Amino acid sequence: MTQRDDQHAGSGEASPGVSRIVLEVEGLRAGYGRVPVLHGVSFRLHEGEALGIVGHNGMGKSTLLKTIMGLLPATAGRIALDGVDVTREPPYTRSR
Repeated sequence: MTQRDDQHAGSGEASPGVSRIVLEVEGLRAGYGRVPVLHGVSFRLHEGEALGIVGHNGMGKSTLLKTIMGLLPATAGRIALDGVDVTREPPYTRSR
């Protein structure tokens, strides 16, 4: 955990002086059939932050985004938007 991560982690609530967590990914695993691609990806994105995802071809960037959007199911882990677990929600629910 980073210094900004505190007891409110995962709740989407902000502590004094800390922006709220708008996207939290914990232990995310996903893949295509029996081919695993994501192996326990975890990160938090706070309000006002920008995140860049870089890597070589075939490293899982598109798979990560498809899984966060709900276009590809997660096989393990958790995705929370504004503190709400959306891991098993369909894409149209996540976009609201």
